[in-house]
Amino acid sequence: THNGAMCAILGLSADEIAAVCEKTKGFVIPVNFNSPAQTVIAGEADAVDRAAQTFAGMGKRTARLAVSAAFHSKFMQPAADDLKAAIADIPFAVPKIDFYSNVTGEKLSDFSDMPSYLAKHLVSPVQFVKELNTMQAAGASRFIECGPNKVLTGLVRKTLTGVSYANVENLKTLEKLKASLA
Repeated sequence: THNGAMCAILGLSADEIAAVCEKTKGFVIPVNFNSPAQTVIAGEADAVDRAAQTFAGMGKRTARLAVSAAFHSKFMQPAADDLKAAIADIPFAVPKIDFYSNVTGEKLSDFSDMPSYLAKHLVSPVQFVKELNTMQAAGASRFIECGPNKVLTGLVRKTLTGVSYANVENLKTLEKLKASLA
């Protein structure tokens, strides 16, 4: 295993963050393109710390994530291999509605090898901004996050304009959403 870490960088474009990562000694790359103003980097813990110090020196806010690994990077390959093997015999159906991938940021059309696709997700950057923009361009105007907290809802708010968004995490928030749509 690797001594991996992740850190959110706020207030810089993804290209500016990538440029700092490229100049940083050790392995550190942008892995979560969360919003136009928030990108998460991952890699070797020392390299992530060096990059975070550079960003802090530029006056940018950084937040080390409380995680045990450098998710969405090459350091997750052993887990990706294990996942692929573990789900190899599970049958996957083609969805009845459009499915957008945050691996590519595009609509997924090939569902022939889902174990490989899901394994790739573990080692690939999350293209959330591109995915949201692609969905909006295809006509999506309402985004509903299902699960605890409102992290993704906040990222939608920071990324898209002219859309509605909500979070449903329990019966109370579902009832509230239903009432707002009536």
